[in-house]
Amino acid sequence: MLENRDMKTVLIWTLRVAVGVLVLVALLAWGVQQWLASADVRSRVTQDASEMLGVQVNLTRIELQFWPQPALQVHELTLHTQPSMTLQQLALRPAWGQLLRGQIRLASVNVQGLVLNQRALDKLISLQKKKLLLQSEKGQEAKNVDENLNLPERIELGGVEWLDSQGKSTRLAGRLLFSPSGELDATSVNVLSGQFEGAQVQVQRSGPRWT
Repeated sequence: MLENRDMKTVLIWTLRVAVGVLVLVALLAWGVQQWLASADVRSRVTQDASEMLGVQVNLTRIELQFWPQPALQVHELTLHTQPSMTLQQLALRPAWGQLLRGQIRLASVNVQGLVLNQRALDKLISLQKKKLLLQSEKGQEAKNVDENLNLPERIELGGVEWLDSQGKSTRLAGRLLFSPSGELDATSVNVLSGQFEGAQVQVQRSGPRWT
């Protein structure tokens, strides 16, 4: 009888601790969500992005997604190039195993509703080249992209629209898979509309070769 009573007591306290932890996590998550949704955070993110790219960047909100997998989401992002380039949603999911070991890497990047314009992209690339040249003339050392670039394990592309220099539209969806060293391991692309509508491309690395 005593053992049963002790077991019930332990079980009750275990449940209380579990509920307390869940409540604490929920409160922390709510607090982070409110912080991410604040105007100060949006302003800081858009300011840093605008300075880095050299064009005005705007977004409507940043939030945490908890289901089906935890992710940081950015909604309705606009690059004010000429013409503008837009992104409906960007979801960033961390690699939890590496994060627990103190290593920061994304497990996946999910891109939805991206509209890319060739003319705007050419101007943006030209602007970045001028920026690097100006830094070089001022004696500022350009950052080594290869050392700082940490590619995700997977990039999912959903409903990406490409507008060529004549304004012709091609919509596609696809997936890119990367190795832990950042090398492209596999890619698949489906052309949803445009000149090559219905075309499918699947390429996978097999040792030094691609198949």
